[in-house]
Order: sequence, then C-alpha cells, then structure tokens
Amino acid sequence: MAQQNPQTPPPPPDTSQQDHASHHFGPTGRGRTYLIVGMVIAVVVVIALVALAFDGVFTSNKSPATGVPYLNPKTFQEGTGQGWKGEAPTNPQWLNGSLPVFFFYGSLGCMYCAASSWAVDMAFSDGFGTMNGTVYSSSVNDDNVPEVDWCASHVTSHYVSWDEKEGCDNTRISEPGTTLLESAYLNAYGNGGVPFYAVDGIFIDTSALVNPVSSGLAGLSYSTVLGILANPSSNSTVYNAIHTGAQYLEAYLVKADQLAGITAPSSVTSDPTVMTYVGEIT
Repeated sequence: MAQQNPQTPPPPPDTSQQDHASHHFGPTGRGRTYLIVGMVIAVVVVIALVALAFDGVFTSNKSPATGVPYLNPKTFQEGTGQGWKGEAPTNPQWLNGSLPVFFFYGSLGCMYCAASSWAVDMAFSDGFGTMNGTVYSSSVNDDNVPEVDWCASHVTSHYVSWDEKEGCDNTRISEPGTTLLESAYLNAYGNGGVPFYAVDGIFIDTSALVNPVSSGLAGLSYSTVLGILANPSSNSTVYNAIHTGAQYLEAYLVKADQLAGITAPSSVTSDPTVMTYVGEIT
C-alpha cells in the first residue's frame, strides 16, 4: 500500500538467498516445438499491440517494445515543498497530442496530497485551465486536512493535459490503478508513496507543494479555506503557503509549455515571481 510522502524509501529486499531453480513439465518432441512456436507468436502479437497503442506519444527515445520511453536515472534532488531542485532527467516530453501532460498520483486519505490540492487548484484557476467535477472534502485519515477532491474531475485547457489518478477513500491511503505509461514514471522516480507529480515527463516531485501543518491547514474546514482564498489581501499564513506552492507549480507548467512551443497564459507569465522561478529551471 502506498504511504504518505515525504518518507525515506525502504531498502530493497535481500534476494541473495532466493532459490531460482524451477522444474518445467510439458510436452516433448514435436509437440513441445509447436507449443514454443505458438507462444513466441503470441508474445510478438501482444508486443505489437502494446507498441501500437503507445505509438506517437513520444517523439524520441521510445522503446520499440512497449512505447514507454527510456527513462533516465534520477540525477536530481527532490523537491521539498519549495519547487523542484537540481537537474531534471533528460527525458523526452510526455505529450498528449500537442499538450504537456501534468500527471498527479495520490490519495484522498493523504494529508500532504490534501494540502497540496489547493495549490494545484489555484494554478488551474490562475489561467492554466478550467477544472470541473471537483468537490470539497477533508482527509480524515489523519489531521483532518481540507482538500479538493479530483476523483471525478476533468480539465478544459489549451496549455496542459491533466492526468489524475487518485485513491478515492479519504479515510485511508488507497492506491489508484495506473496505466503502463504512468507506472513507468512511478517505478522510475517514485518512492512508493504519495503524492507524486510529473510535469511533461521531465519535472518530477514526490513531496508536498504545501505542508499541511506549517501552513495552518490542518483542522480547518474547506469553507474556511475558500473564504481565505477569496481574500488574498489577508496575507494569512494559509493563503501564502498555498500561493507559494501554486507559483512554483506554475513555473514548471510555463516551462513545459515553452518546450512544447505553446504560449503560456499571460495571467501567469505576468507574475514576476513565477517568471523568476522559470528562469531558474535547469
């Protein structure tokens, strides 16, 4: 079961003492030859179908077997709630058509996901798209953190393609199902926990955009948070924490649009803080 980030990834299991010997039973002679040939043909057909399903998603560095890209090793420092740091992996862009994909993997029962959901919601509201189908809830698994529930969400956008996979039980950490493509990123860069963010397949983070405790969100009702967000001049700790998380995220969405040849929304690029962050991205 997925755990909440941030956390220290567990060490890999010790497999040095595992017995890898096995016994094979089956037909012999010509019958076995026919069976082997049949199995090879079946495998080739499956590989071809999977490759066809992913064809065109990536423009370079694509595995001929599955269409999933060759993901480069993680050579960058994880984000710490203050944006991505260090060097991003030199992956091909993850595009849906011409739009950069913004992939989120999390759980309603995760307080870090809950707190960060407000920053993601603000980034879309600031100009990256219109999110529909959301409701407001709380992560009651621990600390009762208010959140934006995306389980039935969809986004209309000219700037980003929203790919959200979220466990929809707010009383525990639950794991959503993923596609082969999504799993490739989780396996390459995730640590077995939530939240997980991937912008354009290049900018990866496994930490919270907003800290649920230091931000003051824990224990508040969602209606209280909505009232705070409606009054930016309040300069409250809650507003500033959410706004800062949104600005860092917006910087990476702007960078992804630039890489895709898309002009990012002026309502975002007119923010000097966001553009300062964009200039710092390597």
